[in-house]
Amino acid sequence: MKSLGLARRMAALGASTAVLATMVAGLMAGSAQAATSATAGSATSSAAAKPKVSVATPVVSEKHYWGGCPTTVKFSAKIKVKLTGGKTTLAYRWLHGDGSKSKVSTIGLKGSGTKYVTVKQSLTFDENVKGWEALQVLGPRKVTSKKVYFQVECTNGMPTHPQTPSAWAKAWASPDHYVGSCNVGARINFSGVIKVDDPRWVRYRWILNGDVVDRGAVKVYDARRVGFSFTPRESHRGWAVLQLLGKNAADSNRVHYKVWCKDEAPATVSVSEISVKVNEAVCPATPSADFSATLYASRKTLVHFKWTVGDKVVTGSEWVDGSKTIVGPSRTTTGGATLEVTGPVSITRNATVVLACKPAPSSVAADWVDAEWVNVVCEDGKVKSADLKVTGKFTVTGTKTVEWSLSTAAGVAASGSETLTNASKVVSATVSNAAQAGNFGKLVVPGDDELDNVGAPTCV
Repeated sequence: MKSLGLARRMAALGASTAVLATMVAGLMAGSAQAATSATAGSATSSAAAKPKVSVATPVVSEKHYWGGCPTTVKFSAKIKVKLTGGKTTLAYRWLHGDGSKSKVSTIGLKGSGTKYVTVKQSLTFDENVKGWEALQVLGPRKVTSKKVYFQVECTNGMPTHPQTPSAWAKAWASPDHYVGSCNVGARINFSGVIKVDDPRWVRYRWILNGDVVDRGAVKVYDARRVGFSFTPRESHRGWAVLQLLGKNAADSNRVHYKVWCKDEAPATVSVSEISVKVNEAVCPATPSADFSATLYASRKTLVHFKWTVGDKVVTGSEWVDGSKTIVGPSRTTTGGATLEVTGPVSITRNATVVLACKPAPSSVAADWVDAEWVNVVCEDGKVKSADLKVTGKFTVTGTKTVEWSLSTAAGVAASGSETLTNASKVVSATVSNAAQAGNFGKLVVPGDDELDNVGAPTCV
C-alpha cells in the first residue's frame, strides 16, 4: 500500500476518525517517548550487555473482513527477550501502512532467562481499506517485525438476504453433537449447498466461531456442495456460517454444534531430567547456569509447574500435546534447581551445579638484561681486577610462579623463584673478579631469555 498523508488517506481509503486520531497522537508523542525509551535503554546497557530481542510476525483477527461497518480489527504480536539478569525496559510501537506510527508503549522486565511478551492493538474502520501493520521494538534493541496485510470490505446498504436473491446457501454439521475421544481421527464435518438461478462463478468462505477457516471459488450451474472439517481438542460449543462473497453476497443459516470430550484413558505425562547449561567465564567475570526440562504428554493436557532456583521461584502452566520445553531461571552461584510438575501427575526433578570462574591464562616474558663492569681497579694503566654486575627484568601476566636465573661466562650468578600476579620483577647479581674479554650477562625465565654482551673492562 502506498504511503499517504493522513488527510489524503481519509479521502482515498476511508479510515475511521478513531484510527486517524490514534495515528496523529502517535506521531506527536513518538519523538518524546522514544527519547525516554532510549534513555532507559542506555541506563540498562551501562550495567550489562543489551538483551537479545526478536519479534514474530503480527497476527490479525481477520485478514479479509467482509460485512457491516464500522468494524474493529485486532492485531497481536509476540516479543521474545532473553535477559541475563537485572532489569530492562521494553519499548515498542505499531507501524501503520500509511507511514504513521502509534504512540510508544513501555513494559518493565526483570530477572533472567527468556521472557515472552504479547502486545495487542485494535483499529476501527467505517469504510473500505487495504493496509498492513508491523510492530517495532525500540528498546533494549531496535527490531522491526514483518508486515501482516489485511483488507476491510464494508457491505453497508447491501442486504445480506436480497428479496429476490440470485444465489443462496444452506449449511449443516455432521455430527452436530459429538461425544467421544478428542484425539486424532475425530472430526466435525460441515457441509453447505450453494444454489444459483443461472450458471456463474461464486466466491465463498466458511466462518467458524468468528474466524475465517476456509475459502474458495467454484463454478455453480444449479447447485454445488462445499464443506470443511476440523478435529476438536477440547469440550466446547460453537457455530459456523457459509458466506457467499461479491455480487452473490449472502449468508447461510448459522449452524450450531457441541463437543463433549470423553477419553477412555487419562493422558500420560512425564518429565525429563533437568538439563544444565553452564556459561563459563574467565575471572573476575561471573559464570552462570541455565536450567530447562522437557514435558511429554500423550494428548493435549494442561500441565502446571514450579521452578525453585535459589531464592527465585517461577510458576506457570502449559498446554502440552507431544513435547514442550520449559525454561527455568538461571543462577550465578553454586547450588541446585528444583522443578515440581503437577496436573495429571506429581513429579519432582532436582539438579545441582558447581560454578567457578576460570583463571585467566598466564605467561612470563624476559623484558631486558644489562651487564656492566663495576669496581674496576687499575694499576700502571692496566686493569688489575673488576666485578661484573648483571641486572634483568621480567613481567608476569596473570598468576604464575617463575623460576629465573642470571648467568655470566663463568656460570650461574644468581637464581630464584617468584610468584607474581600481573606484575614485573627486577633481579640483580654481581660476580667478583670477572675481568675478561667476551663476557656477558644473561637472564633466563621459562620459555624466554635476554643476553647482553660486554667487552673487556678498561682503565680511564
